[in-house]
This record gives sequence, structure tokens and C-alpha cells, in this order.
Amino acid sequence: MNFKRILNWLIVVATIALVFAPVISSQLKREVARWHLAAAANAIDVYDGNPDVYVDRARKWVDDVGSLRDYWIVRTLQALDANSSLPVSEVIKEAVAKDELNYSIRWVAMGRLVGKGDFSEVIRILETGRTETLLSIPYDLNSLAYFRSLEITDLDQALEDINEALKQQPDTPAFHDTKAWVLFQMGRNSKALEHADMALDIIEKRESQSWGYQISQFFETLFDDGPDDDEVLTQENTDGYLWSKGVMRYHRARILEALGRTDRAERDWDWLREHNLPLDDRLY
Repeated sequence: MNFKRILNWLIVVATIALVFAPVISSQLKREVARWHLAAAANAIDVYDGNPDVYVDRARKWVDDVGSLRDYWIVRTLQALDANSSLPVSEVIKEAVAKDELNYSIRWVAMGRLVGKGDFSEVIRILETGRTETLLSIPYDLNSLAYFRSLEITDLDQALEDINEALKQQPDTPAFHDTKAWVLFQMGRNSKALEHADMALDIIEKRESQSWGYQISQFFETLFDDGPDDDEVLTQENTDGYLWSKGVMRYHRARILEALGRTDRAERDWDWLREHNLPLDDRLY
């Protein structure tokens, strides 16, 4: 390669660098800002400290720090603090107004609020965070309907939302369970039972067709001693799949009792006892 060809190659490289350098620099600054915001989140969530110093450092790298999803995670964690006077739903509303994709941040807040039993704020988060393009997400419609049923509020709207979710995904057991509980809260117990049965029928059918599930159940029965007889499990120390089945059994038992069908309800109560799950509204 002669000197002229080397010079031409260097000119090409320099030209490309001139084009992409600002982009690379901007992206690098955003990444550094994200590191500082991650430190801010850890300051709140892990060390119970002050995140402001890290947020200020992030601003030195990115002027519009609100354009970063991580900033809204920090704001959400701050709003979740017991001493905060700012509703989490207001933070989510601001975040979505900035960028619709920030709607995913709702899950950061909802899990913790559900754990506290603050269903009303969960409903507000789901409502205030929704935009036109997010109105028909089936799992959000299901969540809205379910938490309204737990709060026993706006049940007509809850029924409308869960019907729309089921229209999109008619074979989702959780959706049938939600509809059962909405109808139960409305006093429509016979119709509620239809959907409670449907939810568990779908699950049991899938389990019967799954070799993997049957094998896992066999080994679990063979080697697992199970919990102590007097140990009632909590959601935190229970397999999520088992817990969700327990919720459905609990709902159906309550519906059956409301219909006066106590013998059949007792089968579901027995199932819950056998699996050391609660027999009250801790199952939700």
C-alpha cells in the first residue's frame, strides 16, 4: 500500500469519524447518566440514602434527564417512600406524558403497592398511565378489572374491561378467574361459577397434556416432604403458579358457598389445606 492510498484511507476514516463522533459522544453521555441514575435508585432501594447527589451528576451529562427511563424509576421509588406526599400515580402520569414507553415503569410500583394492599393507588396508576394506544392491552385490562373487583368499585367498568381482555385472549385462565370475581362482587354468582370453573378447567387440561408438568409433580411427590402441617404459606415463599391456582380455588369456594353448594366448596377448601395455603383474602 503506497503513501497515497494510505492518505486516502485516513481521509475516509476521518470523514466517517466526523459524522459519527457527535452520535457516539451523545450516546456515551447518556450511558454515564444512566450509571448515575442506577446509583440513585440503589441509594433509595438498597441503602436507604439520598439519591439527589447522583441525579445531579446525571444532569451534568444529560441536560434533559427526564428523557431517560431510569430517571422516572428513581422518581417512582421516591414516591413509594412512606414519607412521600406525592402519589405514585402522578409520577407515572408525568413519565408517560414524557414518553409513552415509560408506561412499563408501572410494574416497578404496582408490585410493592399490591403487597401493601393499596389497590386503589394501583387502579389510579393503571388509569392515569393509559393512553390511546395502550387502552386495549389485555393484561392491563385484566389488572384494572381485578383490582376494581378487590376494591369493589366501578364494577360495571371492570366487567367491560375483562370482557374486552377475554375477547382478545379467550383461553387465558387468569382472565376467566377475574371475570368470576367481578361477577361475584356484583352478586351474579351463577355466572361467576361458570367462569371460575372455566379458569380451573383450562389449567387442569393443560397440566394433563404436559409431560413436563406431570414428571415434575411425580418427583415433587416422591422427594418433597412439603411444609409443616401448621405452616400457612405466604405469597413470598410460595411458587407463583401454585399461588395463582390457590387464588382460583379460593374464589371458586367463596362463589360455591354463596350459592349454597357447600359440599363442592369443601373440595376446594380441602385442596387449599393440603397445600398449606391461606383460607382467607390473603389469597389475591
